[in-house]
Amino acid sequence: MTDRPRDRHLAPVPDDGPGWEPPFDRAAEEATIAAALTNPASLDDITQTVTSSDFYDHAHELIYDAIVALYSRTRPVDKITVANQLGKDLDRARGRTYLEHLTTLGIGIIDGTWHAQIVAEHAALRRLQQHHIRALADIENRGDTPALELYQRAADQLEQIPRGVPGVETTTVNTWAPVDLAAIITGDLTGPAATLCTRRDGKQLLYPYAVHSVSGEPGSGKTWMALVAIAQEITAGHDALMLDFEDRPQTIVARLLGLGATPEQILTHLRYIRPEVALTPAHRTLLEQAATGTTIAVIDGITEAMTLHGLSLMDNEDVARWLALVPRVLADLGPAVLQIDHVVKNADNRGRYAIGGQHKLAGITGVAYKMLTIKSFGQGAKGHAKLVVDKDKHGDVGPNGITAADLHLDATDPGGTLYAWLSAPEQSIDEEGHFRPTVLMERVSQFLLVTVGPQSLAAIQRGVKGKAESIAEAVDALVREGFVRVEPGPRGSQMHHLLEAFEGDR
Repeated sequence: MTDRPRDRHLAPVPDDGPGWEPPFDRAAEEATIAAALTNPASLDDITQTVTSSDFYDHAHELIYDAIVALYSRTRPVDKITVANQLGKDLDRARGRTYLEHLTTLGIGIIDGTWHAQIVAEHAALRRLQQHHIRALADIENRGDTPALELYQRAADQLEQIPRGVPGVETTTVNTWAPVDLAAIITGDLTGPAATLCTRRDGKQLLYPYAVHSVSGEPGSGKTWMALVAIAQEITAGHDALMLDFEDRPQTIVARLLGLGATPEQILTHLRYIRPEVALTPAHRTLLEQAATGTTIAVIDGITEAMTLHGLSLMDNEDVARWLALVPRVLADLGPAVLQIDHVVKNADNRGRYAIGGQHKLAGITGVAYKMLTIKSFGQGAKGHAKLVVDKDKHGDVGPNGITAADLHLDATDPGGTLYAWLSAPEQSIDEEGHFRPTVLMERVSQFLLVTVGPQSLAAIQRGVKGKAESIAEAVDALVREGFVRVEPGPRGSQMHHLLEAFEGDR
């Protein structure tokens, strides 16, 4: 970093001018730096409040720059790593002793953002002071310059004064003001409708300007669903964004090509980002630029994304911070945002949503889906999964528990072409065309679950309500799909053993 004089934020004072003292709060600057040293997670908020140039003390500017440089690369932030990062600037930052002092001070700092706001306030006052001094100097030395020109020059200079951290929006709408209900009363404003991610019958599954999620076990087809939606958009000439915390661009491009997208469509319409460091204000500017004009934004790997930002999956406050940090920022720009997430491996402990805090579900402003595998996906195979609604904020897709779509992936083409599509729920037909009496399948499953030991078909037909022929079809379907195993029984009978409970297509 270049060496700048201590009065770098203050213009020269006219000799006959008033005795200007630059606004400056040393205690607030020390507290901000101390909080960043001892609680690096607070930097998510601090870096959206101040920049290094907001610090009047040059030592604080140097230290803050070093902290942000480490944090943006996900490196540990402490007195030792910061000293190493400072390098030759360590002496100008008052040395290791001063870093020790700040570390000790940080133990008692509860909210570093509060102190950062004080620092930002004083920096803004110094910039206004600097502008005023320059305006006075222009007046004193105006010569024949017209007053209107001086006024315009002062206005232009005032407009150039930074109003906050670059890339961080500081203007907000007053959401406590009454909402104008006229458009609703007159019928000009209708409820949200899903307009993206289209099934073959034309029904659409994602809302614009909203945050969605799809969760499921590894290999359940979550990413394939997202890629089908992306392929639909880019082949239609619309732009799409993908934030990939989990995979590689080679994989995504290969899959989109396999789905029929052309190289030109991918190059023209897909904006692919593979983040490896936490989001900073500068990165946020780039992200918003990439998202502007897109119709869909996919975030793959929520566990990895939150971990990268030092956020806990199990902490509802951290979940809320994540949603505010990226997904809602993107949704406010217009696209349907689809988060791809994992579920708890143990189905008994899974509940209604993915791994982590309950706010993952509460914070969804579109639809929360879960993906249930019916037939596993794989090279040279036909895969099939159910897309089930866990929550629909607006009700246009369907109630909780309904199967919103079937995801099909046919990877049997010898030439490598992939056929993937979303269809209306097929509640009665499986991939091979067999009838699936799901209600009776669930009844048979429940009967075998509560009955001791394997059961013959005759015993199942006696114990389950329904026509004997239909119950036999339900048993065949359960065997075919791997929920029930058939074992040889006494006197040549066939005994049925429950391997996994069948819970319908919910």
